Amino acid sequence: MIRRLRVLIGAFVLATLVLGIATQPAGAQARSASPLAAWGGWGEVPGGGATPDAPAAANYGGSQYVLVRGTDDRIYVNRLTGTSWTGWSEVPGAGATPSGPGATVFGGALNVFVRGTNNHIYRNTLTGSSWTGWSEVPGSGQTLSGPHAAVYRGVLHLFVRGTDNRLYDNTLSGSAWSGWGEVPGSGATLDAPFPVSFAGSLHLFVQGTDNHIYRNALTTTSWSGWGEVPGSGATPSGPGAAVSDGVLEVFVRGTDNHIYRNTFTSTSWTGWGEVPGNGATLSGPAANAYGDALNAIVRGTDNRIYQNALTP
Repeated sequence: MIRRLRVLIGAFVLATLVLGIATQPAGAQARSASPLAAWGGWGEVPGGGATPDAPAAANYGGSQYVLVRGTDDRIYVNRLTGTSWTGWSEVPGAGATPSGPGATVFGGALNVFVRGTNNHIYRNTLTGSSWTGWSEVPGSGQTLSGPHAAVYRGVLHLFVRGTDNRLYDNTLSGSAWSGWGEVPGSGATLDAPFPVSFAGSLHLFVQGTDNHIYRNALTTTSWSGWGEVPGSGATPSGPGAAVSDGVLEVFVRGTDNHIYRNTFTSTSWTGWGEVPGNGATLSGPAANAYGDALNAIVRGTDNRIYQNALTP
C-alpha cells in the first residue's frame, strides 16, 4: 500500500515563527480565563506509570481510558471512573509497540490501535470486560508512528503516517475494511496524524515537514486539501484533539516543550495559547472530554503521565 517516497519538501512554504515564544493572541485563553471555567493544574495520573511516547485517551462504558506504551514497549491502560483510577495494567494479548497507541470507540467496543514491532498496524478491542487480542488490520499497511482513528458518518477511519511519510486511511464499515488509500492533497508528516469528527466534517491534523500544524477536512466524500491551522504555531511532534463544550480543541507540544492549545468554533480559531500550569512534554499531547472536564494528558519530562483538567 505504501510506496517508497518522494519526501515532501517545501509543500507549505511559511515563516518559521517559534510557537514557544510567540505572542499569545488576546482570545487564546478566553475559555480558561472565564470565571465559569479554570484549569486545575498538572497532576500525575495515579499508578506510577511511565512512557517514552505520547499517550492516548478515549471514553468507554462511563470511564475514561488512558493508554500508553510502557517503558518495556508493552501497552498499558489506566481507567478513570468518576474520580477513581484503577492503576496501570497491561492490555491483554502480549502486544508490543515502538510508538504510542491510538484509541476510539466503534461498534460498541473500545478499539485500540498500535504500530507493531514489524511496523504493521494492529488492533485489540474491548467489549464489556473482554479483549479480543491483537490482530493485524487488513491491507498490509505499514507505519513509522502510532496510528489514530475516529468515527465519521458511522464509519471508522484509521489514519497512519506511511513509510514514505504520506498520510493513509483505512476505513471499517461494519466488519469490512476498505484497504489503505492515500489521503488526497499530497500531504506529508513526520509523526502520527490525529483525526476528530466535528461540525459535520472529519478533521485530520498533522505536524508538517516544516513543523507547522496542518489540517485536511473530509465533508461527506470530499477533502478540503491541506491548510495551515491559523496562529503560526510550530511543533516537533504529532498533535492531539478533542471536542468539548461544542468546540474543537487542538493541542500540541511547542518547540519549547510546553503544551499549547488552539480552539476552533467551526468558523474561527482563537490562536495558540499555553495551557496553564507550566507543564512540559517530550511527545505529542492527548486530549479527551470526560464528564464536565476537558483533559489534556501528556508524557512528562520524567516520562511519567500527567493530566490537566479544564472544568466549570
